[in-house]
Amino acid sequence: MNRSTSPTKALRILGFCDYFAEPLVGGSERVTAEVFGRIGAEDGTSVTIVSAVGGSGAGAAQVGGVEVVATRGVDLSRLVGAQVMLAPMLPLVAAREFRRLRPDVIHGSSIHFFGTVVAATIAVVTRTPFVVTCHLSSIDALPAPARLMTRMYERTVGRFVLARARNVIAVSHAVRDHLLDLGVTKSKIAVIENGVDVRLFAPDPNRHTNPRPPTADVATAVQTGIGPRDDTGTEPGFDTDAIEVAVIGRLITNKGTIEVANSLRHVRSRVQVSFVGTGPLDRAVRDLAVTEPRLVVLGHRDDVRSEERRVGKECRSRWSPYH
Repeated sequence: MNRSTSPTKALRILGFCDYFAEPLVGGSERVTAEVFGRIGAEDGTSVTIVSAVGGSGAGAAQVGGVEVVATRGVDLSRLVGAQVMLAPMLPLVAAREFRRLRPDVIHGSSIHFFGTVVAATIAVVTRTPFVVTCHLSSIDALPAPARLMTRMYERTVGRFVLARARNVIAVSHAVRDHLLDLGVTKSKIAVIENGVDVRLFAPDPNRHTNPRPPTADVATAVQTGIGPRDDTGTEPGFDTDAIEVAVIGRLITNKGTIEVANSLRHVRSRVQVSFVGTGPLDRAVRDLAVTEPRLVVLGHRDDVRSEERRVGKECRSRWSPYH
């Protein structure tokens, strides 16, 4: 029986993504949930994510509509200022899930995750097709300690992972260029940019929009005059007459978190920067907020779109180029 007349077999994917537990704080975790949750719902693809998580999140669960099998890991993020999770039991859990599921494809959500290293190893041993998605572009602008540590990792462990991938997904052209610098063959790379659900993320039709294009950093944004809030809702600590800039994302070194917070000292007084998110630099930002009343730390928000609509403009903060 040829392929065209045979019944379609549902694809089985075994994915790996560290920190994949509620709440989904980081970008890689959120992208993994959105992509695999939609794939499973739309065409019946079977997806199971193996994850290393901190705290009490170990065990089987559903996260973002995706089946997750998690094992407890040791989160070193606060120590090193970057996402680093080590999980001694993860290789055993991953091997068990591979035997149970017999996947058609293994996927890793970042070359910087411990789980992706495990995924690449299992793919080699079992001769299963392996695909990895990469999110980070050039690290040249990172602060020196983080840049050195990341470069050493990428040129050793990262290259091990990339060399064993059948295909590599880059979420932007800048990420593709960084992968080429790491020695990945151009033919292996597919640029697939992260999508936006326009049903969820859309401008508020009742809000006055500023015709100026989005700006690249907070200092430029506040000096060129992003319009003030015009809604009537308030939260403790908000100056309703101030120009407000929301910085949405994980509070971590490569996103320039501390630099954004410190930029307030260089701008005019009626400016307020609100951080939406958590991360290893959460305490450092909150310490700065003690002496800087224009700095507001909102922490994790399940409904990010409401924050974007409330302020009207968002600052994408990161040291590495994106596009």
